[in-house]
Amino acid sequence: MKTKKKQTEAIEAGRGSIQTDLFKLYHACMKNAYSLTEEAKLLLKHGHNARAFFLALTAYEEIGKAQLTADYITDCVSVEEFERAFKDHDLKMAYNQRYISLSQETKGEATLEYDLREVKSFVRARMKSLYVSKHALCPQLPSALFTEEAAAEMIESVIEELISIKYAEWLNQRIGSKGLFK
Repeated sequence: MKTKKKQTEAIEAGRGSIQTDLFKLYHACMKNAYSLTEEAKLLLKHGHNARAFFLALTAYEEIGKAQLTADYITDCVSVEEFERAFKDHDLKMAYNQRYISLSQETKGEATLEYDLREVKSFVRARMKSLYVSKHALCPQLPSALFTEEAAAEMIESVIEELISIKYAEWLNQRIGSKGLFK
C-alpha cells in the first residue's frame, strides 16, 4: 500500500539509520496533537470559541502530519510528501481523510488516495477562526462566526480521530495506514 507518488519514486537507500529519529518525530507530532486538543478544551471552557476551533483544527493537521510521518517510516509515502507534511496545511488535513483504492493501474497493489480539494472548507474555516474577514465592507470578527457548538464539534472530531488511531495502533501493532487499514 503506497501513495501514487511513492509508487513512482526510486528506492531510497540507507533509511534504516534514521528510523529511530523518525519514530521520535511521529510521537512528538502525536503528543503535540493531544496538547493542542487539551488547550482547545480550555479555550472553549472560557468562551473563546473561535480560538478553540482554530486549535482543534490545528491539532487535526498535526495528526495528519503524524500519519504522513508514520507512513514515511513504513514506506507508504514519498520523500516529497513527507517533506510537504511540514509545510502544507491542505495536505495534512487531506491525509486524515485518506482511503485505499484498488485499481488495474497499480497491478493489484493498494493505493493510498487523498483529495486536496476536499479540505478547502477546513482551510477557509481555519483562516476565519483566527483573522477578521469581511462581507462587503462589514468586518466579521472570528468571535462572531464560531459558536460553542461548532468549536465543541471540532474538538470532539479530533478526540475521536486520536482515539481511533490509538486503538488501531494497539490492535494491529503498527502505525499509520498499515495500522488503520490492516
